[in-house]
Amino acid sequence: MSHPRPASDAVARSVPVKFQQQMSRWRATVDAHVPPAAVAGGRLMSLDVARGMAVAMMLFVEQLRGNGFPSLRHATWVGLTWADIVFPCFMFLAGCSLAVVTLRVPVTGNLIAMFVRRALNLFAVGLVFNAFSGGGADLSTLRIPGVLQRIGVCLLAALLVVLACRRLPVGRSQSASSLSASSPPGRSQPGGSVLWVGLVALVLLVAYGQWLVRSGLGCGSPVTARCNAAGALDRRLLPVAHLYRGADFPGYDPEGVASSVAAVVTVLAGWVAMRCALARQASVRWWLLALPAAAALWAASWIGPLTAGIGSIKRLWSPVFTLRTAAIALVVLALCRPLDGLQHRAAAVAHRAVYPLAALGRHALTIYVGQHLIGTALDRTTIDGRSLAERMAGHFAGFGGEGRYLAFAIACTLVATAAALTLDALDRTAKRRPPPSS
Repeated sequence: MSHPRPASDAVARSVPVKFQQQMSRWRATVDAHVPPAAVAGGRLMSLDVARGMAVAMMLFVEQLRGNGFPSLRHATWVGLTWADIVFPCFMFLAGCSLAVVTLRVPVTGNLIAMFVRRALNLFAVGLVFNAFSGGGADLSTLRIPGVLQRIGVCLLAALLVVLACRRLPVGRSQSASSLSASSPPGRSQPGGSVLWVGLVALVLLVAYGQWLVRSGLGCGSPVTARCNAAGALDRRLLPVAHLYRGADFPGYDPEGVASSVAAVVTVLAGWVAMRCALARQASVRWWLLALPAAAALWAASWIGPLTAGIGSIKRLWSPVFTLRTAAIALVVLALCRPLDGLQHRAAAVAHRAVYPLAALGRHALTIYVGQHLIGTALDRTTIDGRSLAERMAGHFAGFGGEGRYLAFAIACTLVATAAALTLDALDRTAKRRPPPSS
């Protein structure tokens, strides 16, 4: 009695042999070298510093009051400002962290359970965060989507894509067969398929852009703030009272369901970048390849069929916005990556220099939630008709009308950095403390 062949064998027979062999060579390159710190549980300084840079920018933008400095505010609709870059950098670096975690935890079931718990925790914290920011825990008007919710859900979705791509055929070469044979049952293959993940990300991005202009839910092209397919889908899935209630975007959420698909692409881009970075070869400096790759991503944002002719819109996470912010995040990672290869005295000097940023990166979630809650409390607490935040900014009046808000934002960033350094010092003290004797 003949048994049906697995579906993966059928897919493998339909793919040209040369293409499969090329994919096998790519995979062998990616699996050729993995730094011990990535597998053994040590932190990568490059990721901490890059994340710390994003946190510092976020702190500055969040605490900037007043109406000046438009390049430091979110674009109203079409455009790309410094403030718009922060969240995509977080998502990209979350994908980088995902690449490291998938190396340390090879068992697929453990990975899924870990990220399901993480998604649920972030979703719950995000709801509490929204309740406080929205003026109280009124369940009838509680905003359901949010920044933390998007991070948790998109990380879980990206993990499932990576795990699914690992089951796709890589080719018929000896390296691929030996990799499969060396993986015990229940464990994911170590490298995954970088090329497959990249292809899936590209398909998702193109499909999302075409859906925005062709789905029939919106107004086609041009996509506007008051009429777009993403907003229409949000209103179909969630009551308007539970969506973002900005005056310019009634019944529409910038962290809604549809735009999260493109945010998953950003996470996958980070996974691909870090997976290739961990596979560095002695003869080629990774950053020499990363910078041209970033330029290629930026150039791709000008290709009409790829971007569906939609401009850079952060509130839709449009294809142009996705490609350009991924390019910027890749440059940041490339600049930070050499920190992982330093040794001895050079490493000690460099690590001391970037230590404040690394501390911010290691405590990103705590600092983000804490500064937002404190900032909201300062804005809502008023004395003689003026908020505490306004009164504190008044102490910087010597810097001018809008300059005082700039100085206040810098001061808040420095205070939050000091808090991160304190948390980091407490962590190091706790780790050095000897275990209690039995």
